[in-house]
Order: sequence, then structure tokens, then C-alpha cells
Amino acid sequence: EQDPQRIIRILHQVSGQPACQSYCDAMAETLTTQIYKADAKTWRDAARQASRSSEIYRAIMQELTGTRMGDIFRQKILDNADLIKTFPSDVAKELTDYIQSESMRGRRAGDIAKDLRQLFQGKAEGVINRIARTEGSKTQMALTPARAQNLGLSWYIWRTSKDQRVRKSHDHMDGVLVQWTDPPNPEALSRKGDVYGKYHAGDTFYCRCYAEPLVSMRQLNGPLKVHYGGKIQTMTIKQFEK
Repeated sequence: EQDPQRIIRILHQVSGQPACQSYCDAMAETLTTQIYKADAKTWRDAARQASRSSEIYRAIMQELTGTRMGDIFRQKILDNADLIKTFPSDVAKELTDYIQSESMRGRRAGDIAKDLRQLFQGKAEGVINRIARTEGSKTQMALTPARAQNLGLSWYIWRTSKDQRVRKSHDHMDGVLVQWTDPPNPEALSRKGDVYGKYHAGDTFYCRCYAEPLVSMRQLNGPLKVHYGGKIQTMTIKQFEK
């Protein structure tokens, strides 16, 4: 195709086709299911340490049927599908801006069209990867508190990915015990970077942290770092239990 504007029109047309919509629905279900399975494994691993593996396994097997967890899971599939369905239009807008910019420079339509074919693949992959990273964390953070509430668990341990990309404010939170009803303000606590308010592990943009559920005191080794009373306090296990 040598006409850049025709490429954009085709892109918009394809995005509205039933086949494209079905593909986006299937992609969203796969993404959300993978996140759900990974999150369930984290819980089973923690439960195994506390000899509660069978109890939590049974709860996980039952929670998608007629429960709040099931409702959250299905809603997240719909939310992620809606986001994925917007990517052809989002990419088309970026490519349109590119056409206008390159046309102003006097480039030939055929040359611009060649660029668009390469740009589309890169832009599309970028959008999908961004959705997978950002919405993946949000999906996990919608599921985990609901599961904790179902099991009567109040605390989790903030865990980072432990690499050079971890933000300083989140590195400061690594290993800190956090109560589900009292999210911390990592940037304010560490005095590192702009302040984005209170949020849980994994529940902010581009965050790769996760919440390790506190199923048993056996998971803990003192001294502990505990987010309590708006600050991070050092406690013994006995103090924390109290």
C-alpha cells in the first residue's frame, strides 16, 4: 500500500471488525487468567509455609464461582479487553501525526507508507506491553485484597523485583509489613521523588512490586519493619503480634 491515509483508514476499519474484537477479548481473558494463576501460586506458596495449603487451595478453587472474587475477575477481563480494543485507534492517531509531520518535510507518500508499516508493529507491541505491565499489576491488586478479606488476613509483606529498575521509594518499602486497610505513602516515607499519595504494592503506574500475603508468623524473622501509625517502625515479632 502506497497511500498513507488509506493505511490509516484500513486500520480504523479493522479495529471495528468482529474478528478484531474477538481477538482482543481472548487476549484480555488470557492476560487476566495468567495474572490470576500467578497470584494464586503466591498464596499457595505462603500457605504451604503455614501448613494452610489445603485450606487456601480449596478457597482458591471455589472463589471464582458466585463470589466477589469471581465478579472482580470477570470485570477485570472486560476492563482489559476495552483497553486492548483501543490500541488500533491509539496507534492510528500516532501514525496520523507522523504522516502530517513527514508530509510537512516534503517526503513522498510512498516513502512515508513504508515507514508506517514498520512503525505500526513497534507501536502496537509497545501499547500491548504497556497494558500488560500496568493493568497486570492493577488486576493483581484488585484480586489480592479480596482474597485476603475472604480468608480473614489483614497484613502483607511489600516485595520488590530487587533489580536496578526498582524506584528508591519502593526499595525503601521492601520487606515492610503493611495492613490492607492502611496503604502507605512510599514517596513521603522515603522522601524520594514526587509524592503520589497512598497506595499498595503494585498499585501504581509501572510498579512491579507485589504483595506477599502474611498467612503465618512463620514467614517472619525479626526485627520487623512495620508500616504503622503513618510511619515505618521497627518491631520484634512479639511487639507485632501484640
